[in-house]
Amino acid sequence: MILTRIRERVRAQDWFAVTVELLIVVLGVFFGIQAANWNTARVERETGRVYRQRILDDLNSNAADIEVRVRYYHQVRAHALAALAVVRAPGRPAGEQFLIDLYEATQVLPRVLKRNTWEEVLSTGAMNVIGSPGRREMISNYYHSADTVEFTLRSVTPYRAWMRSRMPYDIQRRVRERCPEIIQIDARFNSTARLAESCTLGLPPARIAEVAARLRADPELEGHINSALTDLDQKIAIGNGFRNNTNAKIAKALRREVD
Repeated sequence: MILTRIRERVRAQDWFAVTVELLIVVLGVFFGIQAANWNTARVERETGRVYRQRILDDLNSNAADIEVRVRYYHQVRAHALAALAVVRAPGRPAGEQFLIDLYEATQVLPRVLKRNTWEEVLSTGAMNVIGSPGRREMISNYYHSADTVEFTLRSVTPYRAWMRSRMPYDIQRRVRERCPEIIQIDARFNSTARLAESCTLGLPPARIAEVAARLRADPELEGHINSALTDLDQKIAIGNGFRNNTNAKIAKALRREVD
């Protein structure tokens, strides 16, 4: 319609009208582009806000998961210390609880931290909507640090395979049956796990005494427990440090932007 009017004005040599019509076209195109740019910027801001909220949710979930694992490894460490105390005191009786402690000291909780949203951001090329270069670097560094934490929390010491190769299968099976891990799963399928607080094996005393005496007499046992305890100390320290420092600081920064 506008182009038809412009052609008519040109034929009539009404240059003022031609100028006005062209100006209308130019302004229409300009404001159309501006509206599109404003809408694109609005969509990017909202996308960035949603991604930051989802990353914040992942960080909070990771903090809760690490807290569960730290508590779990405190329980494992307590069993390892109890077993070590018996090994170092030849006069102390080594019975049913000693076998339970030896087995429970082998336990691990090897699962991964959440990084679904971050992987989606990287795969879709949405880095620019997350925030400033400094904010993007901060989040990226968080996940690099999380890799190290995850590697430590999922590591398995030689003690696990060593003890499970020496403890008779019937003893191990009885510990698993009578002292099962307590696992709870919420509505979003987040799980928590902890060891049983107390249990009994219900095996013949002679069998308990024979196996306990044989395991306590193994010259390699103390060294393996020492190594396992060092690993557990590291798991607990790095888990607490990451959750209380790195995770907490980034979560606080993101919470300000989301709110």
